[in-house]
Amino acid sequence: MEVELNSKTIYEILKSKGITHFHHANTVATSKSFLSKRALLSRQKVEEIGLQQTPQDSDEIDRKFDIYNYIFLDGIDLANYFSRPNIYGPVLFKFSIDALLKIPTIRITKENPLYWNDCLPLEKMYFTSCEEFDKKYKTGNKLQDGKSCFVITCLDGELPFQLGLTNIVVDDPQIKTKKGTQIIELVKHHLFDDINSFKNEFPNVKLKKANRFTEDYKKMDLKNILKKYKRIHRKE
Repeated sequence: MEVELNSKTIYEILKSKGITHFHHANTVATSKSFLSKRALLSRQKVEEIGLQQTPQDSDEIDRKFDIYNYIFLDGIDLANYFSRPNIYGPVLFKFSIDALLKIPTIRITKENPLYWNDCLPLEKMYFTSCEEFDKKYKTGNKLQDGKSCFVITCLDGELPFQLGLTNIVVDDPQIKTKKGTQIIELVKHHLFDDINSFKNEFPNVKLKKANRFTEDYKKMDLKNILKKYKRIHRKE
């Protein structure tokens, strides 16, 4: 059964549905590793290189289903789409869908792999044709749209920024640590120097912070917020 779909066909479908960017959210710690390599990296690739990344609940199942070296993207900004902080982290990388024109194939999930099991047939895991994807994606089923991940399998665990990175957005929770430091200042300390270091390489990449979901963050205790940003500063 075919699950590797033609990237150029998917590109045209996404354009017709008004989708212009892919999105990948992660923690501050993992994002720092991406910045150091000028690429989004699979969980396996970060591990092989020996860089830092935050553990995810999906790691075990990703290894089980042999998708640990794949890169996962969303066609929508899940935080805005579901009006809540992204569960994967506060740093959002946005890639132009033009990246699809530079790779041969892509997979698209029907269900988040976190919920896969041995009894789930392949056609329940992935879309098996471009026609099926066109028929079911962005047609009014908001939950299905949130489950659909675009999976890059053909780049050996690396999606270079030069293939289409356009924006890096960091959520500002507008919350202070126990020592009185704004969390966004810790983020700047850990990330912004890395971002600034490659401005000459990627002058068109826009960098910004987003003041969104402040009320949601205020409902969390500080420990959970720092866990979401994990791990900005071990002494904070």
